Amino acid sequence: MKYRSSVLVAVLLQYCFTSWAEVGAEPTRFVITPHLLAPKPISPRLYSNFIELGYGFQIEPMCAELLYNRSFERFTPYKPISFEWFDLWHDPTNPALGYRDDWSKEDWYHSGYEHNPWFAAPGEGGRLAINEDSTFLIPNTARAEVILQPQQGGAGHGQQSLRVTNREPQEWAGLAQEGKFLHAGESYRFRGKFRSLRGPSHAEVRLYKTGDWSTPVALQKLRGIAQGWRELTVEFKNVAHSGWTTFALWLPPDTELEVDDFSLLPTDNYFGWRRDILDPLRTIRPGILRAPGGCFASFYDWRDGVGPLSNRPPQPSYFWGGQNSNDVGVAELAMLAQAIGSELMWCVNVHHPRKPEYEWYFGKDGAPPGRHGYDFEEFRNIEAGAKEAAELVAYCNLKGEEHPLAKLRAEHGFSEPLNIKYWELDNEVHRWFEPEEYADAVVVYSRAMKAVDPTIKIGMVTYGERLDAEGKPRVTFHERVPQMLEIAGRDIDFLADRGPADKAYLDEMNGWISRYNSQHGTNIIYCETEKIFLDQAPNVENRIPPQHGYSKSFMFSKWYYALKVAMEYLAYQRAGGDVDFVVFNNLTNTHSQCVLETPKEGVYLSAAGMVMSQLAHSPASWPLQFDNYVAQAGDNFQVSAAWDKKQMKLVLNIVNRTADPREVEFDLAQLQRQFSLQTGTVLWATDPFTMNTWAKPDAIQRDIAPPINETVARSARFQVRPWSFTEVVLE
Repeated sequence: MKYRSSVLVAVLLQYCFTSWAEVGAEPTRFVITPHLLAPKPISPRLYSNFIELGYGFQIEPMCAELLYNRSFERFTPYKPISFEWFDLWHDPTNPALGYRDDWSKEDWYHSGYEHNPWFAAPGEGGRLAINEDSTFLIPNTARAEVILQPQQGGAGHGQQSLRVTNREPQEWAGLAQEGKFLHAGESYRFRGKFRSLRGPSHAEVRLYKTGDWSTPVALQKLRGIAQGWRELTVEFKNVAHSGWTTFALWLPPDTELEVDDFSLLPTDNYFGWRRDILDPLRTIRPGILRAPGGCFASFYDWRDGVGPLSNRPPQPSYFWGGQNSNDVGVAELAMLAQAIGSELMWCVNVHHPRKPEYEWYFGKDGAPPGRHGYDFEEFRNIEAGAKEAAELVAYCNLKGEEHPLAKLRAEHGFSEPLNIKYWELDNEVHRWFEPEEYADAVVVYSRAMKAVDPTIKIGMVTYGERLDAEGKPRVTFHERVPQMLEIAGRDIDFLADRGPADKAYLDEMNGWISRYNSQHGTNIIYCETEKIFLDQAPNVENRIPPQHGYSKSFMFSKWYYALKVAMEYLAYQRAGGDVDFVVFNNLTNTHSQCVLETPKEGVYLSAAGMVMSQLAHSPASWPLQFDNYVAQAGDNFQVSAAWDKKQMKLVLNIVNRTADPREVEFDLAQLQRQFSLQTGTVLWATDPFTMNTWAKPDAIQRDIAPPINETVARSARFQVRPWSFTEVVLE
């Protein structure tokens, strides 16, 4: 499978960065001192990431499964909060005017976002509107007498199945779905459940070039379809066709079947994941991989996502709307994390009596908030929730002989423990909890979970605000951190925060942590568990399509936003090990709010992904002070300096988030070192609104300078491109 990455090109140093030489105008001079900015080195987990199931079509395009709505379930409409984050409202200030229901018009759209309908075949699937009336089912066709009818119940997977009736007296016809991108030479396995409604029968599974019903590119017969449900499996070996393909179930004349629980997978899938995503994710190398949400986690029962796929119930994504197949659960996420060298952090559903009352959409301009419409009786009891969380720890981390749930995991095909170390206790808990009330719940959960595995690390949420009856902030979790620490500090290992990359803020948080640790002998650390780097774009009036207005989703994919990501992570670098990890939101897809895009054709890094990959491979470890400069979080031109772990290499970073080239000089005299080797990398674009796409995956350019051997002890001078992120390493 194809992975598109930026071409690594050696460039002329005279333009990207000029070393040791005079470059004309007097440069901005930065004096590096030998003084460290932090007593602990930058954490190797700092550059982390986030997967949320059931939101933003993050998971579906990463998965190897080729069939959309493989169990023929009734589509759950997306909720207004999704339109808010997808920026789909016609007028964001007036949701009553409705939303755009054709995602293909958005600049973040690619093939991975398709909602391919099932349709009567031969026929055409096409692209259907995505709205509250969507069924993604085209029940009949003009070319054949085929009728598709949803049926309640079915083979036990989900709430309904599909009745397929071929009324043609002489012609074969049936059920189809477009949107499959096949790769020549690969093998694919189909599985499905069938029962005949008219005596013993048979059928064929066929693959066609999309738009061409003349001759299938592959065909396998299904024999022995009886009047009782039966699962059948066939394999297409070494398929010769490469490209867009239509899957079809073909019925003989005058045949009627009920079908359910389909699946079409490449045989070389990795625990249900596409194999072509693994190497790109290794280049991004997230230290922590947070899952399964996000808001999704607050209404998730982990037991629905384990065991054989046919036993996992497809469900609505309760918070966001849309479907959750449950094909991905804790084991699959743990295996993905292991494959790419990450630590999985599980976000736990912390129960609360008021969970049924959560508000999923806050109204605009005084409009009342919407309600979700679910009861969630099973998520109301804190003690019961702590027991379920402890059982999940046993399922994940114990050996088979140590606990019945660990034995169950082994029976599910995972003989070795999943070894999940990090556990965050829910997401946006201010929706239900008062700060001290939540801290009390943290104690209950932590003690139950650590009784199973004392080595795990528990995170307590410390962000959010409680509102009064008028919707105004009454109390923030941040201001109650000292009180929350007094309640739960002995039972936690990190704070799960969402704050600014601001030195004053980080100093305050780490001051509270440090005092508590010194008084109680604990080792609590500060973390950011979901980070979105929102800010305004430059001169956007004539650059964003008029129907969008200013749009988060428009900006997320652009180079200007990626440079903001670089600036913020450099700010966290300056805090050293006082910030353990910062979870970037998100890993894949999500209306361009991601580091990796996974269309069906292949994979490519987003603009932000290129920055995150560069940071993840940086040797920077010990941040250094400047004599005449202190970086400010909002500055669009910033520099930083750091030693590597062994303090043998000097890492210089420059972010130029402006349209002007800059000349800088780093004064190295106080370091009293001689450097003899320089290497450098520049990420850049000619325009801040540049974005990578499948058609142009190298729109954001990465230039690598060949090593230069020159002895230098006193200064290094560079000319810096506009709209660029530069790293130079001196040895």
